[in-house]
Amino acid sequence: MPISITYVPQLNSLRGDWRINGRRGHIYAAPGGFQIYFIGSARGWAYTKSALSFASVTQDGDADGCLFLSRLPTATEGATIRKRIGILQKRKRSNSELTRLRNAALDTRFRRKEPPPPVAPLPT
Repeated sequence: MPISITYVPQLNSLRGDWRINGRRGHIYAAPGGFQIYFIGSARGWAYTKSALSFASVTQDGDADGCLFLSRLPTATEGATIRKRIGILQKRKRSNSELTRLRNAALDTRFRRKEPPPPVAPLPT
């Protein structure tokens, strides 16, 4: 199940790995699974460890740490990961809403409220 996020993962230039950034951490695609890194308070890290009990703790600090997930998350696990790491979820739109938005974009793109200014001729 994809994690369904609002933006495209970024390439981390230091290691050449793809990374999903959140407000309280990030996720790396690691060999054999996913590395989830949490940055926050001691209470937040303790709650994150218990909320993400389906992942194994690889580094346990006072206020931050890493977890490893060796498979794709389920829908409920993905929602929990997004919430704890601070990643916004991609908005789901119906086909009728997508059609309406496309038509509105085309309408405003090709319709001008006033004519464009005249172009001055080039000096000869």
